[in-house]
Amino acid sequence: MKKKALVFGVTVFLLFAFAAAALPAQDITSDGFKKAFQDFADGMASSLPLTSTVGNNTSDAYIGQLLRVPPNIGFGLTVGAATIPYGTVESLFEELNLSVPSEIKNFDTIGVPNPAYTIDARIGGFILPFDFGLKFGTLGDGGLNAGDLEMDYLLAGGDVRYAVMQQGVVRPNISVGLGYNYMRGRILVPDAVSENYEIEVPGDNVQFAAAGDAFMEWETHVIDLKAQVSKSLLILTPYAGVGAAYGISNAGGGMKFNDTLTETDRQALKDAGIDVDDREVSVTSDVTGWSLRVFGGTSINIMLLRLDLGLGYDILGENFVGTVGARVQL
Repeated sequence: MKKKALVFGVTVFLLFAFAAAALPAQDITSDGFKKAFQDFADGMASSLPLTSTVGNNTSDAYIGQLLRVPPNIGFGLTVGAATIPYGTVESLFEELNLSVPSEIKNFDTIGVPNPAYTIDARIGGFILPFDFGLKFGTLGDGGLNAGDLEMDYLLAGGDVRYAVMQQGVVRPNISVGLGYNYMRGRILVPDAVSENYEIEVPGDNVQFAAAGDAFMEWETHVIDLKAQVSKSLLILTPYAGVGAAYGISNAGGGMKFNDTLTETDRQALKDAGIDVDDREVSVTSDVTGWSLRVFGGTSINIMLLRLDLGLGYDILGENFVGTVGARVQL
């Protein structure tokens, strides 16, 4: 079986590459196949609402008005990562009869990072004390290929914040906001699966005579409610807040083979609880529900430049998120 070149740091994208690169040539039971991908898909889907909050994380709870001189606007870049539970990653390796790499074991306490980035814009409102933000980050369709690893990524969103209190000598900025985020991703390792691969199902063995690709993909739609407080102090603007996000997420993974399955094999896999079409076998997970997070951080302000540093924690999912952003703000 081919070995895959792994050229990036340890992230959730590369987890799957580690596993797919070393899939054992022997057969696997249908229960093992389902558990390997189901546990990982469950953990991935549950963490997506938190990951989607990366971007547009301005320290100022309210930036001001557009119709003034100079107008209150800001543009910048945010990079960050949210975690997925370590146990779901560990299960992926164990069910595929693989040892968890030491690089991944280092994340057993906080979870394994899933990275994201966006280009951000925040624009002051007019008449009423509000502002709105937009964010967008993509690698395009197959936009990041490294050796045999192919990755797609898209994160986009926007929000509106209303200032319920505006900063004064003593008073801080306090705002409440409503936003929408959309995120999708896919990783594919071509020819990761050897020929003569078998999945054991009750009463049958489904054999794949040709090599196949391994893949993982995910998508989420998130409605985000948040409240934030901030106060400018010389060159720092510390902030804190709470957020509640309702996510409609799905994630899945599996293999796409070069040969076509017979109707008998397709039915046997379906009866075993595996999604299947002519060439693809996969397992998907749909997760719908709330995440509740607390977040905070500060910006370092040097003239028009803002360097934002932020951390967040999802109380329900027990996942972390960290971000670093740089922007120019008038």
